[in-house]
Amino acid sequence: METPRTDTPTDSAPPAALLMATLCAALVSQAVAVAATLGVADRLVGGARPVDEIAADVGVDAGALGRLLRTLAAAGIFSESTPGSFANSPQSELLRSDVPGSLRDISTWVGVGPHWEVYGRMLDAVRSGAPQWEAVHGSELFPFLFGSRPELGALFNRAMASFSTTTIPAVVAAMDLSTASLVADIGGGSGHLLAALLERHRAMRGVLFDTAGGLDGAPACLAAHGVAERVTVAAGDFAAAVPVVADVYVLKHVIHDWNDERAETILRNVRKAMPAHARLLLVEMVITPGNLPHFGKICDLDMLVSVGGRERTAEEFRSLLASAGLSMVRIVPTASIVSIVEAVPDEPRV
Repeated sequence: METPRTDTPTDSAPPAALLMATLCAALVSQAVAVAATLGVADRLVGGARPVDEIAADVGVDAGALGRLLRTLAAAGIFSESTPGSFANSPQSELLRSDVPGSLRDISTWVGVGPHWEVYGRMLDAVRSGAPQWEAVHGSELFPFLFGSRPELGALFNRAMASFSTTTIPAVVAAMDLSTASLVADIGGGSGHLLAALLERHRAMRGVLFDTAGGLDGAPACLAAHGVAERVTVAAGDFAAAVPVVADVYVLKHVIHDWNDERAETILRNVRKAMPAHARLLLVEMVITPGNLPHFGKICDLDMLVSVGGRERTAEEFRSLLASAGLSMVRIVPTASIVSIVEAVPDEPRV
């Protein structure tokens, strides 16, 4: 019997085949975003369905959808159970909107038009070292999202929350808050991490600090987790001041959004607010050295092109913290792609 052929290159494939597969990965990424935007996975909850039925449900051309799903099924996203009929796979189950840990919103965000357009200017970002969102859309990312296009800002917030679901349980398990009575989540958005921390530490109270727009989803999130009565919600701009006194300050995926100068400003503002006994916990990806694979190295390109921030190595975190009057104590790995960078004031607060 003839061995079935596969066109998916393996590590032993010729370099040209490996490079071509990488070059075409952008098409697969966009295909996932399209399927997420259309809600295809939600239409397959009951099992496999013919593509013409799926296409009628989501309002697209059946032939074109079939070609898109065939490509995704070959990548392990969806499954072509019989010719022309598709079902969910373990990966596409995460594109459903109604499952725990759903990644539908972040999949949609990655491929949404205004975001995808910026990726096309990576060459300009590399030439200049500057992010390209303003060059494409006339303003920086966050003013654009939460000023000009609030519907995209809402999608961005949901996307970040969905990404957080993949890391929060591991962060909560690894974070030592045994001596803390009050924890401040700075730039905490809707409060998903803070709510999870307070669920684990029943005697602890929290402060959730973010911009007014960033806090839009906070009341519903905190109420859903049953912790609203233990949280003080405060609106402000951490680039201007952090008027919060706490035992522990947590910043999750905040510092990576900013270049060193802006990040130092934020960290200095936190440092000014910290009592002498307080600790700072940064929840971030920490880049590994050399050629070791790390998701943070890919995310770093998004930071370069879109927002102007960066993912950092351990030594880069140490240097950045020192510039803001903080001493890095340790880096705590978690059972996820993020680590906890712990720092303390390097001298008593003046």
